[in-house]
Amino acid sequence: MLCFAPLWDDLYAGQINTFVLLALALALLWSNRGSQVAAGTALAVAVVLKTSPLLLGLHFVVRRQWRAIGAAGVVVLLLSAAAALVWKVEYLGTYVDVSLRAANSRFDYMNLSPQVLWLRCCGEGAAAMLHKAVCVAALVFALRGPGVYARLVVVMTMASPLVWYHHLVYLLVPIVALLRTAPLAAWMAVGLIQVERPVADHWPALAAVPTVLAALVLYCARYGGRDGVTAARDTSDRPAA
Repeated sequence: MLCFAPLWDDLYAGQINTFVLLALALALLWSNRGSQVAAGTALAVAVVLKTSPLLLGLHFVVRRQWRAIGAAGVVVLLLSAAAALVWKVEYLGTYVDVSLRAANSRFDYMNLSPQVLWLRCCGEGAAAMLHKAVCVAALVFALRGPGVYARLVVVMTMASPLVWYHHLVYLLVPIVALLRTAPLAAWMAVGLIQVERPVADHWPALAAVPTVLAALVLYCARYGGRDGVTAARDTSDRPAA
């Protein structure tokens, strides 16, 4: 992790994504160990920091971990209420507004979204439609078979029309999940992500190509039965040590 370039970009820019990554990793770990309330709480922390992890709620739906979904909903409401109490209610509306504007952003410098590639090939209007179609198809197929959580993280990371380099820190979740079942795919993705900046700087026409290839590798790779993380048999709500 400490050698992963997006992490250093995250720290240099003072971004919140490293804390979101920790919450996402804990949500998966506790979900695999049967600690549903703890898993839902971790997901809620990720959601109040970034809206995109809402997509990972589908992981709990697939596993029928309804207590995790309930816990996530309650904790999101409590944390939002605390934020409104400490600051202003208007700030919650600002957070939603900024999130929606980011979700509808267009091409920007160093944007690594797949939509950038579609834009170069087929124009703005067609690119937006193609991006939505690909993301919906990827989401549907991500819910089948093992590795649901890891594939959802890939879709979550790449679905936005605006993807910056520090966002790629989320891809450590599927990368680590693959280290046991498909290490070659994991390290191939790491290598592609590491060279994204030099490629974009020296060959701007190829910007986002390494990142999209890495996401494709992580999405199509073979995952273990529980996203590559050993699951305990205990199904209680007590967080595992």
